[in-house]
Amino acid sequence: MTRPVYLDGDGAAVQIGDAALDVLLAHRQIADDAPELGGVLLGRYIIGTKDIVIDSTTVPMHGDIGSRFGFHRSAEPHQKALDFAWHQSGGTTHYLGEWHTHAEPDPTPSAVDLDDWARRLREGWGTSGDTPLLFVIVGQERTRMWRGDRATLAIVELKERGRMTHGKIGYEAYGEAAGWKTFDGRPMPTWEQLQATETGRETCRRWEVAAAAIRVAP
Repeated sequence: MTRPVYLDGDGAAVQIGDAALDVLLAHRQIADDAPELGGVLLGRYIIGTKDIVIDSTTVPMHGDIGSRFGFHRSAEPHQKALDFAWHQSGGTTHYLGEWHTHAEPDPTPSAVDLDDWARRLREGWGTSGDTPLLFVIVGQERTRMWRGDRATLAIVELKERGRMTHGKIGYEAYGEAAGWKTFDGRPMPTWEQLQATETGRETCRRWEVAAAAIRVAP
């Protein structure tokens, strides 16, 4: 599976990982009587970049209240799941934001959604500092994402660029593990920087070949 990537105006990328994407798509409001559902987004801030990876989400839990066109997330069970994920990861898994579903093919935030997102920004939910909050709405056909700025309270939609290839996923995982340094201490180029030269494109091709071999390995 390739992973959807969303970009903001500065080129920072937000990637939805396989486990998180599976949960989001599994809870789409396809049936006529399906209620809105939701949870929190969990993941990582990529060191040395403004990029974010959504690794997982909480699932609908006891105490949540959902109707066809409304959703209220209970606090305690989702917080317990977040605390568990944070401890299990050694403090690298963070609260990134919120997700919920809409009973429409191409979802748009309601006034209630926008007020709730603004409140979370004002109250400083999640990691402190200048890290953004993310807000995802899962429609019946399309999933859309917004980024909330803690300083200005501005909420802007991120544009879906497409899907990440397995080669790029492997390259960026290597870069993160290596602190985005080459073996001799030089800064590693980004995948996009590699694409700008013939030599770099050949490097990307080799990563794709390696990723494909791993996927079919017994």
